[in-house]
Amino acid sequence: MNRAIVGLIVASVMLAATAYAGWTARGWQCAADMADFKQGISDKAEKQRDGARLIEDKQEAVTDQSSKRLDQQQATQQKEIVYVDKQVIQYRDRWRDRNCKLTDDWLQLYNASLFGDDPAVPEASAAGSATAGPAMLLPAGRD
Repeated sequence: MNRAIVGLIVASVMLAATAYAGWTARGWQCAADMADFKQGISDKAEKQRDGARLIEDKQEAVTDQSSKRLDQQQATQQKEIVYVDKQVIQYRDRWRDRNCKLTDDWLQLYNASLFGDDPAVPEASAAGSATAGPAMLLPAGRD
């Protein structure tokens, strides 16, 4: 009987060792699976951050291009304004240099036409005559 008990004990120890080894191997496998899962999540998060950075870079590039285009348009527009201002000043100065004299009646009619006044109506002519003068030939703010 001793042999039967010893065999039973040996079988029990072997069964326990096998169960422990299986349990330990299962734990290692779970740890490896968890590490893979965390790595996968980390990789996905990194891809999303890269995608977001790529989108931000593209948006920044588009914004820069739009800004450059607007700056160019504003520069062109400013050149046109300066050109028109120079032409207006040249026209104004050219006529002043020739000592061109305009009558007050002509200036009143001209100023009335600028402001939409009807020179045929006496009230409109009276309103226009209050502002009549050579200074009204220039746009507001230009001296």
